[in-house]
Parts: sequence; structure tokens; C-alpha cells
Amino acid sequence: GVPEVTPYDAGVILADLARTHSLTVFEFFVTDMAGHRQEAALAEMALTRLDGLLAGALSALDPGRDLLLVTSDHGNLEDEKTSDHTLNPVPGLVWGRNGCAVAGSLSGLQDVTPAILAWLGGELFD
Repeated sequence: GVPEVTPYDAGVILADLARTHSLTVFEFFVTDMAGHRQEAALAEMALTRLDGLLAGALSALDPGRDLLLVTSDHGNLEDEKTSDHTLNPVPGLVWGRNGCAVAGSLSGLQDVTPAILAWLGGELFD
């Protein structure tokens, strides 16, 4: 009974939901699952869906008001030689209001929560 939506449409829905909250968190575990399973087809599907979701979200968010931060808590999809988590750096993608200041405050995973709190408190400005 649940309607099927495209990843792009899901991103638009997520952006619309985020507009009504101070903080919205979206977890996408399929990339982690693909890395552990070491399945190239699953990894490609996961990244394609994530790409569509981000495209939809970015199309609906207002860069003058909203902030999108994408990161991971560990690597594993990038190294097909291991099914374990890696110690490789993970990307921090930042887009939107005061994004340069937020990006500049990130040097590691330990900086994500303080950056979010500072952004929410209006302390990070470009």
C-alpha cells in the first residue's frame, strides 16, 4: 500500500520534510551493506539511488536558507579488496547557507556534531 517513488522524488520529499524542522537526519545504509558484501552491482545501485536522492533534495532546498551536509562514519565501499570498515578519510559534502564556514570547520568526523550545533546556533557565517 506504500506508493513507489523514484530516488529523485524521495529527495524532494526529504527536502520538504526538512523545511519544517531545524534538523533532519537521513541514514542511507545501503552503501555500507554493499561494501561489506563486496557486490559491485549492489554498490552501483546504491550510489545511483543516492545520486538521485541528492539531486532531488538539492533541487528543492533553498541555498540561502538551508544547509545540506553529507558524510559517513567510516569508509568501506571505496576498497573492494576488503569487506571491513577502512580507515580511509570519508568525504564531507557541504552545500547551502554558510556552507563554506561549515566546511572550513570540518577536519574529521569528530567535528561534524560541533559544526551542526554551531550552524544551528547561528555561529558559523561565511
